[in-house]
Amino acid sequence: YAQFALLENSWFKIGRQEYELNDGRMLWTAPWTLFDRSYDGARFYSKGDKLEYNLFAGISRSAENFSTTCDDSLTDCADFVSEDHSSQGDYFLSSTLKLKLNDAFQVNPYVLAVIQDASAAMPEQNSQVYSVGAFAKGKPTGEISYSAEGIYQFGQESADVEHSAWLGAATFGYHKGGKGVTAFYEESSGDGDATDTVNNDFDAFQGARHKFRGFADVIGASNVRDYGVKAKYKVNDKAVLLVHLHRFELSNSEGNWYELSGDAVGTPVAGNTDALLGHEVDLVVNFKPMKGVKFQLTEAIFAPSGYGAELTAGDLTTTTFLWMQTSL
Repeated sequence: YAQFALLENSWFKIGRQEYELNDGRMLWTAPWTLFDRSYDGARFYSKGDKLEYNLFAGISRSAENFSTTCDDSLTDCADFVSEDHSSQGDYFLSSTLKLKLNDAFQVNPYVLAVIQDASAAMPEQNSQVYSVGAFAKGKPTGEISYSAEGIYQFGQESADVEHSAWLGAATFGYHKGGKGVTAFYEESSGDGDATDTVNNDFDAFQGARHKFRGFADVIGASNVRDYGVKAKYKVNDKAVLLVHLHRFELSNSEGNWYELSGDAVGTPVAGNTDALLGHEVDLVVNFKPMKGVKFQLTEAIFAPSGYGAELTAGDLTTTTFLWMQTSL
């Protein structure tokens, strides 16, 4: 990449780079992976006494040429005719203003436009989704903190289907002397009618994965209601223990249950009123044996309940993660 200073507190950067949008619900660098997420893009940054501005344009999938093929969705390939396509790929534009009045209140309004053209995997894709949101956070005192975010989405899911969705989230925490507890709430819209011309499933684009809805990976970002608490205990300068408790429900009880990958676990029958999916407990140990080296051990246990138990026969899901992260 190349970076150029413009004024005293502003610069322009072009080339391969990472980019995070606020708390990471829509764009995140994906730490704890072998390679952090990065984009080919251009970024303008400017900072004042109480405000910062970011304008970023990036490519999330490069342009490609492909030919359609006959697949399992077609019953007879005898009359199939392959077609050549030239796709512009996927790209996005993010405009963010950060206004920090004081330690007790900071607000970041933003707009994120995501354009996704056809691909070999989805030859009919032609999506333009626009997200308008605001993220706020603050620390009224040294021990109390909070955050809140609201997002509204609109645009076209495809040539024939519109997109209209929303998300709301909030946290409230108290931390002192290496110990603390945080209460959290998140809800995103879901689509309960696959036959109409409007898609109401919230699209989290390339947001953080394990950060918000548990480490078991059974709950995605669309059509979900998640609330619970997180507790933290600092053993010493090298070790921190965390416990996360989640209760998961469907936002729209007639919509799909989506897992983290975006695949649908199942769809309730028409008229379903049981929104409960289940409960999750995450046990996390963060250990820093030396400077530049960090381990994270996680045990995630998901217990389905209500409608969630109907789809999974009530079986527990247990997932264990062990990561090591190094930096120079």
